[in-house]
Amino acid sequence: RRRVRVPPGKGCRTRTRLAMVKAPTISKPSKTYLAEKKKKYAAPETAPEPTTPTVVEWTGDVKDFDGVTFEMYPAVGPCDGIHGCCVHSMTYFLTYGTYLCIPPSFVITYNDEGTGGLGVDATFGGCFKMSPIPCFNGCGYGPLAFVSPFELQDVEGSESDKKWVGSGQICAGGCCPCLTNTGDWGISSAAEDGSTPEKPSKIVPMSNAWPPCLHGKVAWALTQKGVGPPTKMPTVEEMTRD
Repeated sequence: RRRVRVPPGKGCRTRTRLAMVKAPTISKPSKTYLAEKKKKYAAPETAPEPTTPTVVEWTGDVKDFDGVTFEMYPAVGPCDGIHGCCVHSMTYFLTYGTYLCIPPSFVITYNDEGTGGLGVDATFGGCFKMSPIPCFNGCGYGPLAFVSPFELQDVEGSESDKKWVGSGQICAGGCCPCLTNTGDWGISSAAEDGSTPEKPSKIVPMSNAWPPCLHGKVAWALTQKGVGPPTKMPTVEEMTRD
């Protein structure tokens, strides 16, 4: 019987040929290259200075505060009677408890005439949009947003101070006519402009948007964003005057 040698790649038999491949030589990076990389990714020699929040001080013109963001803090402690319990319960309800670490905020705007304005962009937890409708709270965009319309009145005995008074619905789309802030008030003055922790502004609820246990008493203290929590809280007389 004769055997036939089949060349590689022909017929039914194949032969595998292995080739020895020499590994490439990897050169070490130069010292100059390493020095440039080290310099590029090195930490700065001097740390950047922290940015100081820009605050606005009262000069008698309310329009200076157009676009200013205010942060809200309960003006009383949670154990300060029924009023304190009610303030913290409402704040907890509106912010889902996030006020304990991040204060809720809003942006105040004024009309061209300087006779009134609107509190907009009510936010809690740093990014969740507030809504007066409980099932949409946290998604308060467009017509569901929490807004605070107000008009300005003169303060008796003062030439420059102004009193803002709530004047309408707090649901941006007007779909909840029973929810208004009519009668809620606060003072805009040099002593209450929120520019320092010692000069907080305030909110005194009087409307049907709030429970009766809050009516006629200072419920929230306001400071401009970045200022921090207020260190001066309302006195007993301020807590009960209307």
